[in-house]
Amino acid sequence: MPTRDSWTVKLAKKLCSRRDKRRCQLCGKSVRGGKKKQNKSYPRIHHKAPWSKYPELRTDVRNLVTLCVECHEWIHTEAGREQRHKWLREALAECVVGTKPRMVTP
Repeated sequence: MPTRDSWTVKLAKKLCSRRDKRRCQLCGKSVRGGKKKQNKSYPRIHHKAPWSKYPELRTDVRNLVTLCVECHEWIHTEAGREQRHKWLREALAECVVGTKPRMVTP
């Protein structure tokens, strides 16, 4: 299984950010590059189906969504729970039950 630092995960995240036109998929704010820890506008790529529970979906671009820092923090709170569950259902329907995987593979 790929680790968070593997090139396949990094490539999947880059493809997700491009697909989403570098915009937060919750609030629509533009999220552009820069140094991750120092830049509040750095895109956060969120796994709809949790990384730890669905390792087979770690590099499936359909399981990824681009978020801004604020929305990424919110999605991990109790207030974001409903949205997390909605995304999980969508990811599982599309990635697991659905069609051929769109994964980055070595």
